[in-house]
Amino acid sequence: MQLTGELSKVSLPNLLQLVRNGALTGKFGLLQGAKTATVLIEDGSIVHAEADALLGREALFELFLWLSGTFSFIEIDAVDDHERSINPEDPEETTDKLIREGQHYAEQKRFLDQLRISGQSVLSPVKDARLPKLHESAQQLLASFDGRQPLSAILARLSLTRRHQIQSLATLLSEGICVVVEPQEPESMSQIQLPDWVIARLRQDNPDIAQAIVDMVVWSDRVKCWMYQADADFERIKNLLEKNPKTRMIEDDYYQGESAGSTASEAISVPAYEEASQTSQTKTTGRNQPRRPAKDSGSSRGIEF
Repeated sequence: MQLTGELSKVSLPNLLQLVRNGALTGKFGLLQGAKTATVLIEDGSIVHAEADALLGREALFELFLWLSGTFSFIEIDAVDDHERSINPEDPEETTDKLIREGQHYAEQKRFLDQLRISGQSVLSPVKDARLPKLHESAQQLLASFDGRQPLSAILARLSLTRRHQIQSLATLLSEGICVVVEPQEPESMSQIQLPDWVIARLRQDNPDIAQAIVDMVVWSDRVKCWMYQADADFERIKNLLEKNPKTRMIEDDYYQGESAGSTASEAISVPAYEEASQTSQTKTTGRNQPRRPAKDSGSSRGIEF
């Protein structure tokens, strides 16, 4: 017998129940992206499971969380030569019990997903809450919750398996022993003292100091954006001027024309000045020279001026 399909259409509990009812012996191969897993079945009972670095029950329970991926089942004669990590003769590891525990584990994970619990979540214990009998892992978590530390920092200090983390969190939240709270600021940041002159200056803009600070931050960000945009525009224009040969030719022509115009004006102005000087000197010389009598032309006229 051979089976293949997708886990999104046929879940792992249904597959295990199918081979359990048929008392089949074979091997499941599961694939989810880069993750691979193997489950060995003997006479309908689970005798081994491995998923990446996990073995036995831990590996099997993780596979109950696979909601997507592909599977294949190949029926074989015997699994004597294969590794065994689960003992179906043990009352705690019977196939029926493992399936029930795996389904409950998947429900707990869905419960946490609905609450959007993540590594950044902050949890705090509820005062005067009734404490039922808790697993050791749940007690360790509850003692570490202080309403300030994120969940990732707490779990990093505790040596708990992923299954124990999920089961303990689901138990504490579902029983109302702890709740999710907003992270609290450190005491050093809860209140900030401002100089009197700063407060007086802020109140000139808005009597509400908090709103005045918000407005100041908004305007500061706007000014920064304008400055960045101006720098970008300047750099863009500079690059265009450097890369455009026509622009450079116009600049060269402008400076050359300015230089030539200056030389021409000098050439024109010098002769004009000299001519004017000579004319002035000629007129002045004419006035200062002594009068000379006119040549005799045979007439009786007097001296001409």
